[in-house]
Amino acid sequence: SAGVSIHLQVPSRLGHVTYHQHHFFCLEPLHQSYQNLTMNDKYSFALQTAFTPGIHPGEEISSPAFWFIFKGEDLLVQSSGDDHLLLCTSSPAELGISPIFSQYLGRYGSTDCFVAEVPETASHPQFLQSRTLRSLFGRINDDLFTLAGRAVQIIHYQREHQFCGKCGTEMANRKSELAKICPSCSFI
Repeated sequence: SAGVSIHLQVPSRLGHVTYHQHHFFCLEPLHQSYQNLTMNDKYSFALQTAFTPGIHPGEEISSPAFWFIFKGEDLLVQSSGDDHLLLCTSSPAELGISPIFSQYLGRYGSTDCFVAEVPETASHPQFLQSRTLRSLFGRINDDLFTLAGRAVQIIHYQREHQFCGKCGTEMANRKSELAKICPSCSFI
């Protein structure tokens, strides 16, 4: 298994806490270019291009748009012919797949981003591959990998928060924010 050493400075109530040489071990090997990554290699975990989260797209949707389409825990991606993979730029409807759920994610630079979940049993075009997020580390653009992490969190939220924790009524999506509200007891 590959180990990654990192050096982090984390703000806290008592000032900055510094962590040295914490090791994280992987069950599957990292892509070759990331196997010996340290924070001293100037790797940044911040987005390099501006991302504005949103709930509703503007009046005009960018063309192309990025679609984070998940089948279960796997993301549908397309091979670029080299070692990198590309995000899907077609909506599930354009691919002939009926989504279980879709949501606007926000705007990455000048490109709109969406997240969708499709049935695990749905067939997808042959030019797309179904890959785990873990296997995509270092194989897709770092910013898009980070946004894929946000997208899968939204998918999990949508799946796991269908009923009110207070009264058991089916939750409804709020229109003003990425949240749910109970139509019976108004619990958010």
